[in-house]
Amino acid sequence: MNIPSIVELAGEFENPGGALRYLVLHGVLQVPEICSREACLGRMRVSNLLKPYLYRCSRKRTCGMSLSIYKDTFFGSTRVPANKVLLIAYLWLTKSLNSAMITQVGVSPNTITNWTNSLRGLVAWDIENLDLADAPIGGEGIIVEIDESKFGKRKYNRGHRVEGVWVVGGVEITLERRMFAVSVQDRSADTLRAIIQEHVLPGTIVRTDLWRGYRALNDFGMEHQTVNHTEFIDGALMEFIWRRRYADDLWNRLLHAMQHVIYDADAENAENVHPNNID
Repeated sequence: MNIPSIVELAGEFENPGGALRYLVLHGVLQVPEICSREACLGRMRVSNLLKPYLYRCSRKRTCGMSLSIYKDTFFGSTRVPANKVLLIAYLWLTKSLNSAMITQVGVSPNTITNWTNSLRGLVAWDIENLDLADAPIGGEGIIVEIDESKFGKRKYNRGHRVEGVWVVGGVEITLERRMFAVSVQDRSADTLRAIIQEHVLPGTIVRTDLWRGYRALNDFGMEHQTVNHTEFIDGALMEFIWRRRYADDLWNRLLHAMQHVIYDADAENAENVHPNNID
């Protein structure tokens, strides 16, 4: 089964403590055991049951070190409880309507919008490591939609830092919905043209946003159509590619992405990384 039933996850959605235990069990969050402050070997413990994500050093008089296990994770410093964030992620994965999510989670429309945008960003980062590129796609008269995403600084595999990498993806508007997704260092005109020449067949109708890097595609035997980027749902193409790639294991892959993407507090475009301080 690619997504557990909501009944199976009821305990995780019921309260923050259940969600935190689940996320720790699956490696998404890490519980600190020993204080990380130099020369202090105090044990880290939850000191406030109302904030089960906040750990403090047991040596209060000499140290007082505190640490949120949300730090540098997908959960960031948001005020929304972990169980509600996890439920939003689940409902987003099952393609629930925003109106249904607002009612079921009990949060504002703005909260739902911000978290679903963050989820799209998360799976786009997950795509970055895939390099899904087999045979060229498209062909005579076939429309291929192409988009690119970048979400600032990030670390993978708990230490390997990757900065400034774009993901360029394309999907055929056909029943087969063949696709490609590759990572590049920039989205300059030369880079985008090279990617399209390599992964899209001549005679294809290439549909992109208005970014100037896509100009002159007609010179390569391809008809170029543009649409205003406001007509796209930001990140929707990358989300489609990710869902298609992991259709047999969506829930576990979402947890995997949460586990392996570490967010920097000073990340570029940080406002697009976490919907912090809402609700």
